[in-house]
Parts: sequence; C-alpha cells; structure tokens
Amino acid sequence: MRTPALARPTRQDPDAAAVTPIVASAAAAAAATQLIATATGPGRRVAEFAHTQLFELPTCEGTQLLALTTGSASYSANSVRLPATYFHALDGERLEVTGTRELTVGALRITITRTWRSAVPRLVRNRTQNGAAPPISTRTGDSGAILQSAIGARPPAPTTIDQLIGWGGGLTPTGDDIVCGLLAAARAYADPRLADWSAQTAARLHATTDLSAQFLRLAMAGHVTAELRELLLALDTPHLAAAVRRLLRVGHASGADLGTGVLRYLELRHLDLPLRHLDLRDLPLRHLESGSEACEGEPR
Repeated sequence: MRTPALARPTRQDPDAAAVTPIVASAAAAAAATQLIATATGPGRRVAEFAHTQLFELPTCEGTQLLALTTGSASYSANSVRLPATYFHALDGERLEVTGTRELTVGALRITITRTWRSAVPRLVRNRTQNGAAPPISTRTGDSGAILQSAIGARPPAPTTIDQLIGWGGGLTPTGDDIVCGLLAAARAYADPRLADWSAQTAARLHATTDLSAQFLRLAMAGHVTAELRELLLALDTPHLAAAVRRLLRVGHASGADLGTGVLRYLELRHLDLPLRHLDLRDLPLRHLESGSEACEGEPR
C-alpha cells in the first residue's frame, strides 16, 4: 500500500497552503483517550523517532505526553496507533484535538475507532481480615521462577524507590521501568502499601525524564502498557511463557525491566515481609523455589 500523497495547491486555491486532508482510523489505549478528552488546547511535537512521534498536550491535569505510533511500537498507555501508511504521512508540528476521539496533525485527520484496555487487572478481589493482601500461592511461586528464567541476569539495581527513579539513563531509565512493574503488580494484588509506594514515586518524578514521568504517573493511576497488563493476567496460567516473550520485545530493555519490577514484587509477597517502605535489600535472591516458604539463592 502506497503512502498517500498530499495534494499540491492549484492556482485556483484561495489558500496557497491548502492541502487535501487524509482521513485515518486509529486504535488507542483507554488511558490515551482519557488524556485526549481532558485536553485544554493544541499540542506540539517535541520528539520524533522511527516508530513514534511525541506531542506535548495541555490538559486539565497539567501537560501530558501523547504518543502517535505505528505497529512496530509497543502498546504504551499513552499511545494512539496508526497504520504505517498514515504514520509516515504525519507532517505537522501541531496537534489539534477536534473531538473526544478526533485529532488533526497537518493534513492528517485521525479518528479513534478502537481502544485497548490499559487498566491494571485485579488479580485479588478480597483482602484478609487485617487488611493485608492474601498470601501468595504456590503457583505464583512457579510464575516467579518462569519470569526469572526468561529475564535472566540483570545489572545490580538500587534498593529503594527513591534511588530507582531516574537510575539507568535513557528516555525511560531502567529504575523507572522497574518501579512501573512493581506498582502495577502491587495494584493487581490489591497491596495496601501501594498508596505509600505511589507517594514515594510521586515525590521523585522531578528526577527523571518527561516521558518516563508520564509512564510513572500512569502506573500510579493504574494504567500500563498492554504487554505488561497481559503478563499480569497470565500469572499462574499456562499462558505466562508466551506473555513474557511478548513483554521482552518492548523497547531495547524496557520489557525486561518491567518484568523485573513484577518479579521483585512477587518475591516481596512470597517472603511476606512486614515492610511499610519498600527496600529491595530484603530481596537478595535471584529466583523463587516452587512450593517453598521463602526465596533462595533502551527506552521503549
């Protein structure tokens, strides 16, 4: 399929800059549609990559980053996905929100006709009588072992949320991705410590990049990339290995870092440590023993 050409203005055109509009259908993360619905003005392009264009968009909750992507990019929670033909037709620096599901960039008019879920699934519906999340199951221990085996050895990371935010460099630093994975898993398991961990994260957003801060804000609000959401749904199921493979394809290393965050949380639950503040120094071991009572042993 050829990229649609923009029409050249004719001598009869009253506006020399007029072009024939191109109409495209797109899919978007549910969180991205919420972001668009709260826009208070036009956005401007701030970065361009092979498969992603980032636009800074003013909203009721402050400036946010909206990503226009093509099929080779991950299903991030702030993204609108276009067919490659239309993605390569993007030619404007300005993004206009013309409806709750309509955008215009240059000559391209985008209508969001499909959405995918970005909300973290709830894997635990009820807490124990003392308010704690129910104990981890033996099968979740199996999931941790599978996840650790797929991720493999990772560079030693800092041991607290305060130290992790901004650690690792790049558009989405390694430490930030680890925190995103951990917050998502904590929400999935209805962990009562989530509010405290989110507060620690919010206090450090100034220490990282704008894009990574966007992903962290979304994670605190309960929205994550679709590949991570799929991984959480696959825990304790026969589909986990396939979900891990898909997650590991996210970014240069972001998928592995997100998975590391989930693994750190599973280890923390498996040890049932009575911690108010997360301190990963309590997790020195590299894998989970199936059925045991304790553990042993690029920007997207």
